[in-house]
Amino acid sequence: MTRPCPASGYPFSIALITPLNGAGLRNTIKRIHELREAIAA
Repeated sequence: MTRPCPASGYPFSIALITPLNGAGLRNTIKRIHELREAIAA
């Protein structure tokens, strides 16, 4: 997904490649939340 960076205003891309199974999906969601928190901080 590509979203504008709140701090700089420049877009950045996050590429996540995980196995399409329950554990992989949960890990992906967890990483997205962690990245969002880090970006918002």
